[in-house]
Formats: sequence, C-alpha cells, structure tokens
Amino acid sequence: MANYIFSKNNNVLNTGINFPMWNLPLFSFIDEVQNSVNIFINQDQETTTLTINGHKFNNVIKLISNSTNSNNDSRFGSLSQNVNELWYDYDFGIIQFKDINDTLWSIEYPK
Repeated sequence: MANYIFSKNNNVLNTGINFPMWNLPLFSFIDEVQNSVNIFINQDQETTTLTINGHKFNNVIKLISNSTNSNNDSRFGSLSQNVNELWYDYDFGIIQFKDINDTLWSIEYPK
C-alpha cells in the first residue's frame, strides 16, 4: 500500500509518497510527523506519456532511487525494499515500478 501525501502550506504545494517497497529507507515528513514519505515528488520535473495495457497515461514522471541495494525494514513486515524505479501519473498515481532485479510491475488498467 502506498500513501500519497499532499500539503499546501504558505502557497507552496509539497507532495510525496510513502512507498513501503522503495529501496531507500530515508524517511522524512511533509509538514507534520504523521505525513511521512520516502519519495519526494519534484513538481518541476518534465512529464511524458506512457501506454500500459492499451491505456495511455499523459502526465507521467519517472522517479529513480539511484541505488541498487535492497533494504529491509521490519516496519513493513516481510516486504522487501527492492524497488528502485517508479512511474507516477499525476492524474492516477503509481502506474508502474521496477525492482533491482529488473522485474517490471505494471498496473492492470480495466478496459
């Protein structure tokens, strides 16, 4: 399960994701401690399109951890923290991710 955190404070929009399978165990928070994230989203990053299972997503960014390590944190139970690439669509959410073994996981968008 991923938690999406959005906060507008002092006319600044801060966004991030708490994604338990992300391979960087760095945690911070947006505005308040209960809004923890391990992936910050850069609002200035250029978007692209990506078609998955015949559905075209038009507002996609790719997030990369720049690490090939796998980290495990007992807070997430038996989930391995081995995802190092993630595709996020601003209109939908996480649509695809890849782990350090190059296994690609994509959303099954209904037809």
